[in-house]
Amino acid sequence: MRSIDVHAHGLGATSLAPDELKALVQGVRTVEVALGHGRKEPAPSEASSIDFIRKSLVAAQDIPADKVLTEECIAIRRPGTGLPPVMRSFLIGRTVLEDMPIGTAFTLE
Repeated sequence: MRSIDVHAHGLGATSLAPDELKALVQGVRTVEVALGHGRKEPAPSEASSIDFIRKSLVAAQDIPADKVLTEECIAIRRPGTGLPPVMRSFLIGRTVLEDMPIGTAFTLE
Protein backbone atom coordinates (compact mmCIF):
# COMPACT_ATOMS: atom_id res chain seq x y z
CA MET A 1 0.00 0.00 0.00
CA ARG A 2 1.30 3.44 -0.93
CA SER A 3 1.32 6.41 1.34
CA ILE A 4 1.62 8.86 -1.57
CA ASP A 5 -0.80 9.21 -4.49
CA VAL A 6 1.15 8.11 -7.58
CA HIS A 7 -1.32 9.88 -9.84
CA ALA A 8 -0.54 13.27 -8.30
CA HIS A 9 1.92 15.62 -9.92
CA GLY A 10 5.33 16.25 -8.44
CA LEU A 11 7.27 14.05 -6.03
CA GLY A 12 4.39 11.63 -5.48
CA ALA A 13 4.48 10.63 -9.13
CA THR A 14 7.99 9.22 -8.72
CA SER A 15 7.36 6.98 -5.74
CA LEU A 16 7.34 3.18 -6.04
CA ALA A 17 5.88 0.46 -3.89
CA PRO A 18 8.49 -2.00 -2.55
CA ASP A 19 7.54 -4.69 -5.08
CA GLU A 20 7.76 -2.14 -7.93
CA LEU A 21 11.18 -0.98 -6.73
CA LYS A 22 12.33 -4.59 -6.59
CA ALA A 23 11.13 -5.17 -10.18
CA LEU A 24 12.86 -1.97 -11.33
CA VAL A 25 16.18 -2.99 -9.74
CA GLN A 26 15.93 -6.49 -11.25
CA GLY A 27 15.28 -4.92 -14.66
CA VAL A 28 18.34 -2.67 -14.30
CA ARG A 29 20.50 -5.66 -13.34
CA THR A 30 19.24 -7.58 -16.39
CA VAL A 31 20.19 -4.67 -18.66
CA GLU A 32 23.66 -4.44 -17.04
CA VAL A 33 24.30 -8.13 -17.76
CA ALA A 34 23.05 -7.74 -21.34
CA LEU A 35 25.38 -4.79 -21.95
CA GLY A 36 28.43 -6.76 -20.77
CA HIS A 37 31.72 -5.29 -19.60
CA GLY A 38 32.44 -3.23 -22.73
CA ARG A 39 35.78 -4.88 -23.61
CA LYS A 40 36.11 -6.40 -27.08
CA GLU A 41 37.44 -9.90 -26.68
CA PRO A 42 36.77 -13.35 -28.12
CA ALA A 43 33.83 -15.30 -26.75
CA PRO A 44 34.67 -18.52 -24.90
CA SER A 45 33.24 -20.50 -27.84
CA GLU A 46 35.80 -18.86 -30.17
CA ALA A 47 38.87 -19.74 -28.07
CA SER A 48 39.58 -23.03 -29.82
CA SER A 49 39.70 -21.43 -33.29
CA ILE A 50 41.71 -18.27 -32.55
CA ASP A 51 45.02 -19.67 -33.85
CA PHE A 52 43.37 -20.70 -37.12
CA ILE A 53 41.70 -17.33 -37.65
CA ARG A 54 44.72 -15.13 -36.96
CA LYS A 55 47.71 -14.78 -39.26
CA SER A 56 51.44 -14.85 -38.55
CA LEU A 57 54.66 -13.69 -40.13
CA VAL A 58 56.54 -16.64 -41.62
CA ALA A 59 59.67 -17.23 -43.67
CA ALA A 60 58.74 -16.76 -47.35
CA GLN A 61 61.85 -18.71 -48.36
CA ASP A 62 64.60 -20.73 -46.74
CA ILE A 63 66.57 -18.18 -44.72
CA PRO A 64 70.14 -18.98 -43.67
CA ALA A 65 71.54 -17.91 -40.30
CA ASP A 66 73.09 -14.42 -40.23
CA LYS A 67 70.93 -13.17 -43.12
CA VAL A 68 69.48 -9.67 -42.75
CA LEU A 69 65.71 -9.79 -43.24
CA THR A 70 64.13 -7.98 -46.19
CA GLU A 71 60.51 -7.66 -47.37
CA GLU A 72 61.07 -10.64 -49.70
CA CYS A 73 61.98 -12.89 -46.75
CA ILE A 74 58.67 -12.42 -44.93
CA ALA A 75 55.19 -13.72 -45.78
CA ILE A 76 51.86 -13.66 -43.96
CA ARG A 77 50.14 -17.02 -43.43
CA ARG A 78 47.75 -18.87 -41.15
CA PRO A 79 47.72 -20.15 -38.43
CA GLY A 80 48.44 -17.28 -36.06
CA THR A 81 51.00 -18.97 -33.84
CA GLY A 82 53.89 -16.55 -34.49
CA LEU A 83 54.35 -12.80 -34.62
CA PRO A 84 51.34 -10.85 -35.95
CA PRO A 85 51.56 -9.05 -39.32
CA VAL A 86 51.64 -5.65 -37.58
CA MET A 87 55.22 -6.50 -36.49
CA ARG A 88 56.54 -6.86 -40.06
CA SER A 89 58.43 -3.54 -39.97
CA PHE A 90 59.98 -4.61 -36.65
CA LEU A 91 61.62 -7.59 -38.40
CA ILE A 92 62.92 -5.78 -41.49
CA GLY A 93 66.67 -5.18 -41.15
CA ARG A 94 67.13 -7.64 -38.27
CA THR A 95 69.53 -10.58 -38.51
CA VAL A 96 68.32 -14.19 -38.33
CA LEU A 97 70.15 -16.13 -35.61
CA GLU A 98 69.63 -19.64 -37.01
CA ASP A 99 68.49 -21.26 -40.24
CA MET A 100 64.76 -20.90 -40.89
CA PRO A 101 63.07 -23.28 -43.32
CA ILE A 102 60.36 -21.83 -45.55
CA GLY A 103 57.05 -21.47 -43.68
CA THR A 104 58.62 -21.22 -40.21
CA ALA A 105 56.77 -18.69 -38.04
CA PHE A 106 58.80 -15.77 -36.70
CA THR A 107 58.93 -15.43 -32.91
CA LEU A 108 60.81 -13.22 -30.49
CA GLU A 109 62.76 -16.20 -29.14
